[in-house]
Amino acid sequence: MYVKVGGRWRYVKPFEGCNHKLKPGFALIGGLETHPPDAAYYIRFREGKKIVWQRCRNVADATLARERQEAYLAAYAHGLTDAQQAKPVPKMVSHRLEGWLEEYRLSHSKES
Repeated sequence: MYVKVGGRWRYVKPFEGCNHKLKPGFALIGGLETHPPDAAYYIRFREGKKIVWQRCRNVADATLARERQEAYLAAYAHGLTDAQQAKPVPKMVSHRLEGWLEEYRLSHSKES
């Protein structure tokens, strides 16, 4: 969560209930459960060396985004993402090369 603490904006952990679900609108600040009035939910993850903070609209959206990111990272760890798959080999144009070379030679030869 991104909340205003002591006049400054800080990222803090959201409060989890006893069933490990996020409690809407509550955060852990200084080890205490507090209810900041103007809070925004974010999830944090890494893309290479870069830390990314993705904004979420509400608790449900944050929970869904976290689960989706966990699934993506698990797939990435096993090499199953699109970025890790082999790229298709480009189609060869060798069957068209002879005709193009002949046309090129004719167009760049001296006129008789």
